[in-house]
Amino acid sequence: MVSILSARWFGEERPPLPLGTHVIAPHIVLALLLAVKPRPYLSLRLSAWVALTAALSYATRIDTGDDFDNWSVGILLICLSFTAFVLLVLWDPVVDYRHESWQPEQSMSRMPFWKRTGIGWNYQIPHLPPRPTHTRPQFVVSRTFRVVWYIFIADIAQTYIGTNPLFSLSGDTARSMRSQGPLLMLPNVTAYMAISYCTLNIYYDATAIFAVAFGFSRAKDWPVVFGRWREAYTVRRFWRYFASAIGKAIARNMGCMPGSRLSSQVQLFIGFALSGLAHVHGDLMLHPQWVGYSFPFFMYHAAFITLEDCMISTGRRLGIRESWWTRGVGHVWTYGWLIYALPWLNDWHLRAGMGTHRIFRFSIIRPLLEWVAASWGVDIISWIALKCAV
Repeated sequence: MVSILSARWFGEERPPLPLGTHVIAPHIVLALLLAVKPRPYLSLRLSAWVALTAALSYATRIDTGDDFDNWSVGILLICLSFTAFVLLVLWDPVVDYRHESWQPEQSMSRMPFWKRTGIGWNYQIPHLPPRPTHTRPQFVVSRTFRVVWYIFIADIAQTYIGTNPLFSLSGDTARSMRSQGPLLMLPNVTAYMAISYCTLNIYYDATAIFAVAFGFSRAKDWPVVFGRWREAYTVRRFWRYFASAIGKAIARNMGCMPGSRLSSQVQLFIGFALSGLAHVHGDLMLHPQWVGYSFPFFMYHAAFITLEDCMISTGRRLGIRESWWTRGVGHVWTYGWLIYALPWLNDWHLRAGMGTHRIFRFSIIRPLLEWVAASWGVDIISWIALKCAV
């Protein structure tokens, strides 16, 4: 059945993905649609969203040449569809949002067309980190150091993954990241997730460096992509919902009072459900046999956060107030849950053969370790592989 579905969806051979046509062009099209004035009727905006989503879904039949990249691009494409739904259907950006370069009392519709298609709007996800206050040269230098730092971290993670034979297993021979015991489960999960974390930071910061260095935007338009780790002392605070606007709209239409616990729970489960659906789109682009494997991971998080909210509420009723020690316990709690939960998402990645994915084909850390090992007369790489033997 899976082979029939795969043949019908992908065809006899998956053509290579043209990055510009299927990834960059839809973003440009959406920006142009949002900048149109006056706004077309809702039926036309819905039609535009359906057409854009159909084009994005068709792109899942294309191949990037790497399984992990296929999965990631599939997620990226459907996330754009969700964003388009919010901005085309739920809101009118030219009316509802404000551009920082324009006077508040002036109509956004009077802005030049090219300005309305750019960045600098106050539409953003909640709890965004503070905006940079650097000058242009300071920003370029600081973000360059950040890129180098994340390359270094990714290299360490890749070296560990390349050394541990667990990540080279796939199909029926694949084993869980928990299979090597609790001591190795920690570096297994951390190293694997560090690859995705570093990739997002590297691409984002590299784009920011280019945009600011050549004057396309200002340094203040590029806050860091993730918040501060010290603020992630609950699982709820760790996650940020890209689809929060959809969750709020659904909660409002259900009659939930804004700010109520019911509204919060509706937004929580809708947000994680949409995140799960976005990752299911990545599953499809990887291969139809993996469709749906990502979804449970996100719903488990929604259920766990509900439990966490109850525990925090109980603690407050018992007189426990937030302090440095409760935050410390919260950090251990959050990191412990993530280490335990992430194999639900990562283990099937190994079965699908994505454990050998690398951001870079080069390494500085591994040759350095081998040079140190040669100097000491100890084969560190083989020693690590032996300790991680499956």
